[in-house]
Formats: sequence, structure tokens, C-alpha cells
Amino acid sequence: MSFPTTVVLAIYGAILSTLTAIVQVINHLRDRAKVQLKVRKNMKSPNMGRRYDGMTMVIISATNVGRRPITITGFAMRPLTKKGEPILDYYLPDVRPPLPCEITEGKYVAAFVNQETLDFDKVACWYAWDSSGKEYYLSVAPRHKRLLSWWRRRQNNEVEKQPL
Repeated sequence: MSFPTTVVLAIYGAILSTLTAIVQVINHLRDRAKVQLKVRKNMKSPNMGRRYDGMTMVIISATNVGRRPITITGFAMRPLTKKGEPILDYYLPDVRPPLPCEITEGKYVAAFVNQETLDFDKVACWYAWDSSGKEYYLSVAPRHKRLLSWWRRRQNNEVEKQPL
């Protein structure tokens, strides 16, 4: 049994175009911008200057683990919201290198916070955002606490895109 030449070419073209589409999707997913946040507690440095002498710090770093360069424009901490409390996020101004900072593949930017001023039980998440407005989150509170906090924020007329 033999197939006509046009059928064989049509099958070959369908297989080739499907494989090409799969390769393009894989390349797109591999090459997109990805930022990984990491929090390190109980950090001290003896040679950071008079401002930091004897201070225990929390270091929040944003590392570009993707292939595209990203410009990080800010860091913040979102506390868990309790009923009746004002809704606010805490901006982290002590960042090195200074913001805005373009980070290429494998590079990072870090924010520093005095650990004594933080209550880690009240932190819902840490986040950073880039120049296009995309936010990268590192959730630290349990999911049920974050959902309850999101619900309280929503009840206080602060609209968010999605729960954390």
C-alpha cells in the first residue's frame, strides 16, 4: 500500500510545524524574565561603616535567574493585616546597589533592614517590583494567614489583583 506524495508531504509538514511550535514555546519559557527573592536573617558585618556597627540585619536579595535583564525599582514588606489596622506596605529604602538597578543573568540587588525593628510573625510577604510594574513575591506567612489578611484588606476597600 502506497501513499500519494501529497499525503506524505502533508504529514511531514504537520509533524515539522508541531515540533517547531514546541521548540518555540520552550524557548519562550526559558528566556522570560525570572526573579528569585531570598531572605537571610541574623546577618552582621563588621566592616559596613558606623551606621551598621553592632546591628543585626535582614538581607532581602532579588536575583535574576532568567536570561533577560531586569530593572528592579523597589523593595517592600507587606504585613499581615488585622481588623481595624491601617493598610500599608513598608518600603525598604536601604538598597545596594542603588535603585533603579538593572540586573542581568545571575546578578542580584539586596535590601537591608534592621532586624530589631521587625516582628517576623507579622510579615505576610516580601516583594520587589521591576520597571514594567511586575511584582515578584516571597511569601513567608502560612497560606491561611495570608488569605485572611487579603480578605481584610479587601474589606477595607483596597483592591488587589489576587490573593498571595
